[in-house]
Amino acid sequence: MSFYIGAMVPCNSDKPPRPQDGADCARASHRMRLLASTVEYVRRNKTECVASFFSAGGSMLLSFNGEHVKFAWVLFFVSNAMFVGMAFRKRLFGFLALQAYFTVTAVIGLVNYF
Repeated sequence: MSFYIGAMVPCNSDKPPRPQDGADCARASHRMRLLASTVEYVRRNKTECVASFFSAGGSMLLSFNGEHVKFAWVLFFVSNAMFVGMAFRKRLFGFLALQAYFTVTAVIGLVNYF
């Protein structure tokens, strides 16, 4: 008995299964293109992606409301500083003003908790 996964056609030989024609292959191809475009986006926008990661980590820490909540402000500060650099470099001045304001609130949070 042969086993097959996803879009593979079962066969009763020692050869590996061959891809199936049709919708399953189109979906798999679409997923691969989507993954490749995501990887390319992250490669081109490292600062934005890392800053978003730090921001998400800070909000997660803040939502737990435990003893480590003070470190959320550190993550927010790092994230906002990275976003300020990115906004300045890309000349997104509205976004720059917003991130400068968020950086000030992160500094206030740091002062209050430490």
